[in-house]
Amino acid sequence: MKRLLAVILTLSLLLGVAPALSDVDYASDYETALTMARNDLTSAKGLGTAIDMLQQLGSYQLAKSYLQYLQPILDLTRDDANLESIRILIGLCERNSALVSDLETRGFPPCSEILGYIDTRILEAGGDYSTALERYAGMFILDAPDRMQRIVEILMSRTPAVTVISRTDTGEELSRETTEMKRGSEQVFAAPGFEGYALTADCPDRVTVTVDAMGGMNREEVVFVYRKLPDTVPVTVVYRTDAGRELARETVDVERGGSMTVEAKTFDGFDLASGAAKKVQVFADNMGKLSQTEVVFTYRALPAYAEVTVVCQDEGGNQLRTEIVRIDRGSSKTIRAASLDGYELTGTSSAKVTVDSKGNADKSRVVFKYKKIRPKVAVGDYVTFGHYPQKASGNDNTPIEWLVLDIQDGKALLISRYGLDAKPYHEKRTEITWQTCTLRTWLNETFLNTAFNAQERGTILLTHVDNGVNQGCSEWHTSGGSNTRDMVFLLSYAEASRYFGTKYSINSFSMKSRIAPTAYARLKGAFFATSFDTATGLAAGWWWLRSPGSGKRYAAYVSIDGSIKPNFVDFPTGCVRPALWVDLNANIF
Repeated sequence: MKRLLAVILTLSLLLGVAPALSDVDYASDYETALTMARNDLTSAKGLGTAIDMLQQLGSYQLAKSYLQYLQPILDLTRDDANLESIRILIGLCERNSALVSDLETRGFPPCSEILGYIDTRILEAGGDYSTALERYAGMFILDAPDRMQRIVEILMSRTPAVTVISRTDTGEELSRETTEMKRGSEQVFAAPGFEGYALTADCPDRVTVTVDAMGGMNREEVVFVYRKLPDTVPVTVVYRTDAGRELARETVDVERGGSMTVEAKTFDGFDLASGAAKKVQVFADNMGKLSQTEVVFTYRALPAYAEVTVVCQDEGGNQLRTEIVRIDRGSSKTIRAASLDGYELTGTSSAKVTVDSKGNADKSRVVFKYKKIRPKVAVGDYVTFGHYPQKASGNDNTPIEWLVLDIQDGKALLISRYGLDAKPYHEKRTEITWQTCTLRTWLNETFLNTAFNAQERGTILLTHVDNGVNQGCSEWHTSGGSNTRDMVFLLSYAEASRYFGTKYSINSFSMKSRIAPTAYARLKGAFFATSFDTATGLAAGWWWLRSPGSGKRYAAYVSIDGSIKPNFVDFPTGCVRPALWVDLNANIF
C-alpha cells in the first residue's frame, strides 16, 4: 500500500506540472515511478493510465522520454500474469494514434507490430481473442498476414470447453465441471439441483453456450448462484375480529418439506366468527414455498349480556307489562314477578335464567300470570286516616284526609289533601339535605306520634326513600344526599312531577298540584294567596318537597301557581304536606 501511495503521489506531481517539466526532470520522476511499478502490478496499471493522461495534454515534447521508457514498460508484459497491463497498453495505442505515428517516425517499431505482439501474447495466455481478431480483420490484415495466420493457428489448436460453476451467494463453491464442445455447436446447460439450496431470484436456471467454426465461444464459463434454503419457514398467524381489530399476532415455523396444523386460540369475550375454521393446515414444499404465508382466524365479539323478555299476562293472555332484563354473560339471575296494581299473581313468582359463557340464555322469555282483583281503594280516591288539628283554635282532633297517589302490591301511597302545618325545611339557613333537615325529624317523631295511635302507626310502612340525583331537578344538578328509611316523608321533585304533572318551568302552572292550608296551618304561619285558588276554590299556599333546590341552601317547593321552584330552607311559611305508604291488607279504610 505504501508503494502504491508513493506512485500515485509521483504521478500526481507529473500531472500537475507536466507542461513545465524538462526532459531531465521528467526522466528522473518517470524512472522512480517505473522502478516501483515493476514491483507492483497495480502501480503499473496506474502508470499506464497516467501516461495516457499525459499524452492527452498534447505535450509532444515528452515523446522522446516516452520512447526512452516504453520498452521497459513492455517488459512488464512478458509475464502472463500481467494481462491487465497489456490491456492498458492496447488502450494507450488505440486512443493515442497520433503519438504512436510520431514514435514510428522516430524509429520505434510500427504500431501494427506492437499490437500484433500484444494480441498474440493474449491469445497464447488463454485470453479473449475477439478484440485481436476484430482489429486484424479491420485494420492490419494487409500489413500483418503472418500475424493473422498465427492467430488462426492458435485458435484452431484450442479445444473449446465451458466450465459450469455452482456456488452460493456467499461464495462457497458447490460444484465445478468442465465440458468440451465441438466447433459450430450449441448446448444448453441447466442448473444442477442441490439439497437445501435454490437458485437466487436473479439467476437463470439454464444458459445457452455457442461455439463458432473458429472455436470462438460466446462464453467460456457459466456460473449458477444459489441461496441456502432455511430448515423452517415462518408463517404469520393473525387473530382479529370481524370488525378488523387485531387481538394477537404470532409467528410459527413450518419445517421445509413438511406441514403444520395451526389451531385457533381462545380469547375472553370473543368466539370464532360463523363459518370460520378452527384449524388450518399449512404445507411447505422442499424448496420452502408455503401453501399460504399467513393464517387469519376471525372472531366475533361476544355480547356482554343476554336480554330476556319478561311478560306479565292476565288470564285472557293480554299483556299487562313487558320489560327487558339484562343478565351478564356467564352468570345467573332469578327474575321475580312484579307487583301489578289491581292484579294478583296466579302462577310461579320467580324464574331463574342462566347465561352461558357465549352469552346465550337458557330462557329468552319469562311469562308471569295474573288475575284482576277489585281494590278496596283506587288511585285518586280520598280516604281518612289519623287525626290532626285543622281548626284555628288548634284544640280539635279532626280526621286527616289523604289523596291516594299510588297502589302497588297491596300497599298505597298517601299524601295529605291539605297543608297540615307550617314549618321551615330546616331551622337554620345552611347547606342541608333531607337526611339531616329538622323537618324530617319533626315528621317522623312529633307528627307521627301526634297524628296516629299505636295501631295506626303499625299499618304505616317503613319506606326506602330515594334521594338520588334522578329524584331532583336535572337543571339544578344539586345532590340530594344519602337515601333514608322513613315512616313519613315529603314527595321528591320527580314524584311531584309524576303524580301532579308539575315541574320547574315558567309555563308549568298546574291546578292539580295546588293545595290550601288548613286554618290551623294558617295560624302557624302558612302563606296563602287569594289570587291563586285550588281546584275547590280555596286560597292556595305553597308546600315543601324533600329534593334540594338550585343550591344546598335551597329546597324545592310547589308554588301557589302549581309550578316547582327553589326557596331558602329556613323559610317558615311553607305548608307541610306529609306522605306515607300504608298496608292495604290492614283494613284501615
